[in-house]
Amino acid sequence: MDILKQVKEGTEFLDDCVAMCEAVRCLEEKGAESIDTEGVTLTEAVFDRCFPGKEWHAVLIDGEPIGLETKTALYRGFVFDTVREADHGDR
Repeated sequence: MDILKQVKEGTEFLDDCVAMCEAVRCLEEKGAESIDTEGVTLTEAVFDRCFPGKEWHAVLIDGEPIGLETKTALYRGFVFDTVREADHGDR
């Protein structure tokens, strides 16, 4: 009986892993540029479609801009963002 429980738990774990891989594949196909422990970086177009109206903010290091701008959104406990070079200006 214990072996059946282990097999069931192993199968459930593998099903969860496959579901996660499918989710990552979907994100990549739909416009994710990177996925890491910090969250998901989306292409600008996908970010704007998912989170319209967010403002660009300069990326600062030691209080100085580094030539990049970012938009960030928190959704269901996950951080989504997009990044562009600051010299692009508003589009």
